[in-house]
Amino acid sequence: GAAVDAAALATAWAGAAERATRDEWSEWLRRLALELLRVSPAQPLRACLLPAQAYPPLAQELLNAAFLSCWSQLTPDGCGLLAAAVEAALERESMPPAVLQKMLNLADFMELHLQPLPIPVRKLGSLAERCQAYAKAAHYREMSFTHAAFRHAAVTQAPPGRDMGWTHAPGPRTAAAAGGG
Repeated sequence: GAAVDAAALATAWAGAAERATRDEWSEWLRRLALELLRVSPAQPLRACLLPAQAYPPLAQELLNAAFLSCWSQLTPDGCGLLAAAVEAALERESMPPAVLQKMLNLADFMELHLQPLPIPVRKLGSLAERCQAYAKAAHYREMSFTHAAFRHAAVTQAPPGRDMGWTHAPGPRTAAAAGGG
């Protein structure tokens, strides 16, 4: 199949910058879902474009699957470009809670499919609080805490003997190591 155009997808996400009202955001989300269906490398998703144009709830329902199908075909640079566009859209203060909730659902969907978006979990937690999705916020806080605790343990895990001022841990002494062999 044809390669997914990351720049075109980033442009579709960038349309968020011009949205202010709830209706404008709903229209942006509808167009985004349709664009993802249009460029999806998955033929069954592309086949849903016409029905989704006629029935907007179908486009909403297929948003996550269409995004994943496109994301999985992007180059690392393309993923970076698209991730930056997604993050910029999420930072729009005018994004209504219902649309923000759908975006957080997308982030969850990507995480469940082992392709998490490269957006800091603290930011996702703050966004979840903003739309009063407290269970999601708690999940992201737990992830943030677990990640920080893991990093702390990795940094503070000293080799044996280091806390005693040794430059390295003493190994077992053998006759050969002691020069007796």
